[in-house]
Amino acid sequence: MLPLSLLKTAQNHPMLVELKNGETYNGHLVSCDNWMNINLREVICTSRVSALYPPPEGPLTHQVKQGQAGIGTAGGMAS
Repeated sequence: MLPLSLLKTAQNHPMLVELKNGETYNGHLVSCDNWMNINLREVICTSRVSALYPPPEGPLTHQVKQGQAGIGTAGGMAS
């Protein structure tokens, strides 16, 4: 299965997206375009922070409360 058709098939299903910088986004896939930019709803973002003293008890998270989160940039994939 090709990646774009896999994304289109996964619409309205839970998805985890991990970026190169270590951030992860958990949510439900709303839509994607031909450049693989995606829109998620009910998103929880987890950031990777490596230089905290004292270290946190777990990963730092925040939840997007209103609307949808778009991940990616027009004309290219998210980095």
